[in-house]
Amino acid sequence: MLSALILEAGSTMYIAAVADRHAMMLFWAFIGPFLNLPFTGFMLETKTWRQRFALALSMAIGYCLGSFVVYWQRL
Repeated sequence: MLSALILEAGSTMYIAAVADRHAMMLFWAFIGPFLNLPFTGFMLETKTWRQRFALALSMAIGYCLGSFVVYWQRL
């Protein structure tokens, strides 16, 4: 679940860096696949709807946290 949080927060920061045409987009584009490694392994092993819901919830929270960090940086 932690991997999903980190992945979504990182992808949000990547989107913000691309939108601002900031050089950090290269960092986030490079590191993204490595952040995704543990997440991909877990995603392939989910068998129940409860596990899938927990995964979706972790992704949603991670995306919101990443959005908050991007918003906070712009203040």
